[in-house]
Amino acid sequence: MTAQLPVYVINLPESTARRESIEQQAERLGFTPRFFEAVDGRAGEHPLFARVNQEKRLRLKGRPFKPGELGVWASHYLLWEKCVRENQAMVILEDDAQLKPNFPEFLEGSAKITELFSYLRLFESNLASKKLATVGGFHIHRYWRNPLRTTGYLLAPSAAKAFLSKADEWVLPVDDYMDLAWLHGVDCVGLKPGCVMEETEFESTIQTRAPKERLTLLHKLRREGFRQYLRMRYCLDFFRRILTP
Repeated sequence: MTAQLPVYVINLPESTARRESIEQQAERLGFTPRFFEAVDGRAGEHPLFARVNQEKRLRLKGRPFKPGELGVWASHYLLWEKCVRENQAMVILEDDAQLKPNFPEFLEGSAKITELFSYLRLFESNLASKKLATVGGFHIHRYWRNPLRTTGYLLAPSAAKAFLSKADEWVLPVDDYMDLAWLHGVDCVGLKPGCVMEETEFESTIQTRAPKERLTLLHKLRREGFRQYLRMRYCLDFFRRILTP
């Protein structure tokens, strides 16, 4: 392979089955992953957790962050810092990713893609989108609606710097935040066909489930209003970008 970017995999040390799964997939597909120790949100305090705006979070979402959500946020944030500090584009995977047979083809052209796009989601969404470019055997699409998920993405230093610039306050989950193109200026684009899928055989470790909270009617109305506001802003930004020469 030529012009291949480093592949970082977010992984908790105790999640050995997930690590082994990625290692086996990587060996089969012909590349060497670099494992990045995840922040465990269940372990208690972390300096980055001070960025949570708890009052705003409760007002707009009706519940606090779950420990796993904070761990995911901090883990991705630290990799963004690494990307900027080392001035090195990278591919970031979560350890439950399932890599498709076309992943090596993507890696081979990954550096070439960064000449056109500073950020690219690697899973394919069935949401409506607009094709922007073709690189090798892949099409790059801009989504009409935010596709969510951080299973796998390509990240260049310019996009990482933009993500960091508006991440002083944590209110949304990190995947939601990364979709706020109108806020940080990083366009939400994705790969078709995708080269990464989310694995379903593993129980979540870094992202733990918790019983759903009972929300008051006021909280439900605020949450739904906020959801619709975000959807409107996303659509407006999408149209602004496709109409701008």
